[in-house]
Amino acid sequence: MIEACPLKVEYHREAFILRSKYSALTYFDSLHAAVAIIENLTLISYDRIYAGLTEVKYIHPEDYRG
Repeated sequence: MIEACPLKVEYHREAFILRSKYSALTYFDSLHAAVAIIENLTLISYDRIYAGLTEVKYIHPEDYRG
């Protein structure tokens, strides 16, 4: 199920930290990853850049068994 998360300052703080650590991340990639980290969610995306982030639980949609 897809849920909307209310905006939190922590998301932007974590996104900044992620962009500092992973230079290939765009602003929006880092923000999506930050929300997943803070909310303890699994990030399901076709964007394989998340596979290289040790902090994120990531699943490619082809591997998803919902």
